[in-house]
Amino acid sequence: MNRLNGTLVLFIAALMYNEFIQETLRLPSFLRPLDMLIVVWILHTLKRGVHLPTLTLTRSIQGIVILFLMLTCLVPLLGLSLQAYTISELLGGVLPSLRTVLYASSFWLFYHSSMKGLIRYKDLVTAYVWVSLPHFMYGLMQFIAINTPWIDYSVLPWQPVRVRGNGETEIMNYVVTGLTEAPFSIATWGSTSAIICFVLLMKFPKKMRKQAQEGLSHVLSSIPSSAVQWMGLITGLGMVVMSMRRTTLLALLVGMVAALGIKVLLSQKQRWSGTGVFWKTLIVATLLLTLGAIYSPSIEQRVTSMISLAQGDVNDPSLRNLHGRSEETWGYWIDFFFQNPYGIGLYPPEIMKVSSDNTYLTYLAQGGLVYSLGYMALLVVLTWFSLYLFRNHEELLSAYGLSLFGVMVIIWVSGIGTGGSMASLVWAYRWAFLGCLCAEYMQVAAPQTSNMSFLRPRSFITNS
Repeated sequence: MNRLNGTLVLFIAALMYNEFIQETLRLPSFLRPLDMLIVVWILHTLKRGVHLPTLTLTRSIQGIVILFLMLTCLVPLLGLSLQAYTISELLGGVLPSLRTVLYASSFWLFYHSSMKGLIRYKDLVTAYVWVSLPHFMYGLMQFIAINTPWIDYSVLPWQPVRVRGNGETEIMNYVVTGLTEAPFSIATWGSTSAIICFVLLMKFPKKMRKQAQEGLSHVLSSIPSSAVQWMGLITGLGMVVMSMRRTTLLALLVGMVAALGIKVLLSQKQRWSGTGVFWKTLIVATLLLTLGAIYSPSIEQRVTSMISLAQGDVNDPSLRNLHGRSEETWGYWIDFFFQNPYGIGLYPPEIMKVSSDNTYLTYLAQGGLVYSLGYMALLVVLTWFSLYLFRNHEELLSAYGLSLFGVMVIIWVSGIGTGGSMASLVWAYRWAFLGCLCAEYMQVAAPQTSNMSFLRPRSFITNS
């Protein structure tokens, strides 16, 4: 942690603890600590000079990001031209789009910082794991207070507050949220930490670490330590389990299986190395789910529903929430799209006063097919980029690409049943990871494009 850039830790902390800081300092909802930090960082970066991507691949990634952000800026103008909105609706509908654009600048900020040698992907992952640890600890306290007599819930120092669609606020009693305002937030932080650490452990298992292979020390010095990775994996799994978000848990499982499958199918050497990490992860996840189900009836109900769904028993009473979402909520949003084929321009939950719990339907209702397809084009390009990195002959870059692939699978799957996966706060750290990965690729693929000494060829082990 001593080597981490202070701005990096501040960024991740402001990102993860935005709601906690905002509630503690009693700041208005439109004024976020993260917003102010990013603006200051942008001004400082512009003052020092900016290094933009130069290779065709990294320029293409930058291009698709800019295209998506242009749509994000144009869609609210469409809404303003369609009908008159109240000031409250304008603020609630336009601010999410503005924050999406602002937070996307994290891509260039982290790319620039990584190219200047201030931040590395390893540093970002390590900071992410350490800063998310208090989420897990406070979430564990909430879980114990809710399901056991050992801790009184009312004595916990911070109570998450949610603002409903009608403007009323409510305390999120008896729900594990960590130091956030919603369960999906702690689940998102946990799933990201778990999948990235899982992939790095799988790519560099203990057996490979012991091999006396030339260049191995250089690779291992560029990834987080095993202790940090296992901590990120276990606490990440714990946060997802305690949040009781079935979609996120399913997305995490699919991401792990997909990452393992891609590694086995596309690797030319040592393709089965790291499979032991996969089975250990399944054992840990099973133990956490079993322990959670013993103490929490809610987790038991959700585990039962997932088993029933896997067995094809769609009429199981435990699936009533799924039926309500797919048959009522999603149907309502699809009908709304046909009534407004060009979208409504503003953030739909603020206007419709109901959440779709589906990212794709939310984009569809906001900007029609154009905005929805623009978002999916962004996901397709980033998924392709992750596979391209994975196929790179440099083992470290290959591991980083596979970790991005796991994150992308989670984004694809969780978007089906979690509208919150499109939140600007959620995407802020994804832009940061992407910026670091583009810089890693630049430093490996074209060190001759800069005369900076840190852009030197590095030794890696051969591809597994």
